[in-house]
Amino acid sequence: MSGRTKAVPFDSKEYWEDRFSHEEPFDWLLTWDSIRDHLQPYLSPSCEPILHLGCGNSLLALQMTDCGYRKIVNVDYSTCVIEKMKQRTAMTRRYDDLVWLTADCLQDLSPVRPFAGTDGCYRVAIEKSLTDCIACGDDDALSHQRAMATQIASVQPTDGLWISISFSNHREPLPPYRLIDKIPVLVPQENDKPGAPDIYYYLYILQKK
Repeated sequence: MSGRTKAVPFDSKEYWEDRFSHEEPFDWLLTWDSIRDHLQPYLSPSCEPILHLGCGNSLLALQMTDCGYRKIVNVDYSTCVIEKMKQRTAMTRRYDDLVWLTADCLQDLSPVRPFAGTDGCYRVAIEKSLTDCIACGDDDALSHQRAMATQIASVQPTDGLWISISFSNHREPLPPYRLIDKIPVLVPQENDKPGAPDIYYYLYILQKK
């Protein structure tokens, strides 16, 4: 019997459908409170609606709404989690402007168009560790990342921003995007031993050319 630990299939839709069927809300990497001050320079009032990709059961959109960003379109390919988040936010009227849609960011983002701005585009798209999950695939992960970049670009204007929150300290921008900022964010660690190294996650601000 092999002693190797089997990798978690973060790129598998079946994995996420099963996980979301019983998981409580969970935020990957960083909370809104820890990234708000870094992102607000890129989130002007005219940036709405904001496209939130791979939303899962994150509370990011709810927390952003509580800070005044009301029009957020949340997308995930898991039907299960989209239905659960619809039910959760239906309990409070202040979340009435949140939209929850099932769509695959690698294949077709056209379902988000009816909820975009008057020009049919989103000036800001944000994702937390979605690119990281896609990179976990055993097959051609780079081609999948390129496919996602193409889909995001299809619903953004020139100069549109893609904000990618990642555990990786190295990220090559994918066409048609260029990197305009990389922001390291220190991760608070409970019960750290003296001398333990600092851990950072990263905010990548990408702009469509």
